[in-house]
Amino acid sequence: MRTLTEWWGHEVDVDFHFLRPADVAEELRGAGFRVEAELERGPYPHEAETRRCCLLARRED
Repeated sequence: MRTLTEWWGHEVDVDFHFLRPADVAEELRGAGFRVEAELERGPYPHEAETRRCCLLARRED
């Protein structure tokens, strides 16, 4: 977890939780979703040094 108290010159209270994509996909499947696509990328220069993942999931009928 990462916590920020200042962001872009503003006082904030934000917590970031870093989850493994495989764990999120498994939870989605367990909730009745079908994972259709997954995209992983490294950070852009202005971002924290973490990997990013986007999952596209649709509810199974």
